Amino acid sequence: MMIDQDLDYDDQDDILEDRRLLNIITTQLGSVDMLNDSELQAQRARNYRAYYGESWWDEQRGRSTYVSHDVFDVTEGSRAIMMEALTATDAPLAFKPTSADDVIAAEAATKWSYDNFFRENFGYKLLDGAIYDGLVAKMAAVKCYWKEKIEYIEEEFPRMPIQEFAAIFQQHIDAGTVELGDYTEVIEVQTLPDGSMIEVSFIEGTIIRAEDQSYAAADLIAPERFLVGENNGNLEDSEFCGEWS
Repeated sequence: MMIDQDLDYDDQDDILEDRRLLNIITTQLGSVDMLNDSELQAQRARNYRAYYGESWWDEQRGRSTYVSHDVFDVTEGSRAIMMEALTATDAPLAFKPTSADDVIAAEAATKWSYDNFFRENFGYKLLDGAIYDGLVAKMAAVKCYWKEKIEYIEEEFPRMPIQEFAAIFQQHIDAGTVELGDYTEVIEVQTLPDGSMIEVSFIEGTIIRAEDQSYAAADLIAPERFLVGENNGNLEDSEFCGEWS
């Protein structure tokens, strides 16, 4: 790749930084490919075959072709025991206050963590899947990230003067958090106390409100899609990890 001499120094630095990053990723992906083709993948294949009770294709004529399901039974038994240990209590995770001033904050953090994991991220299903991957595939990976989610809610608003509608909703419409949906506008002639008459515009209909429901998400990654550099005992020491998309 040639660097344009007319580019600013900052632009050239960005290009060089991108090239360095690309070289690092390419090198790491090479080691990951070697790791995925290693004995670990062959062992996973054997584990899945034993778990599902598939044939090993080593049957001999005149002998029984029965395949034992002991691996399945042991795995499911261990899976149930581990799930019970992790979910038997209503508060598997609790934040302890460090002082009297932290009591309310600790309780709020505990409640939020429970709701986020078990309700927003379907924690029981996530734990069950992670345990299954750990027992059968010898590895379980979960990615945590901030998931952007906007929910659009349609609401009706009552009949009101247009000036009143603008006073209530215009700033939200300008900010992009509210849109005007179906509406009807009518003009009425009203008589003032002094006998004069004026026209007043009224509006009624629906608005569409954008509600930010973004949250901290946790997704289980299939073992064959999880990438980690070789010779890394844990993610904290790993120079590279990723996910095949």
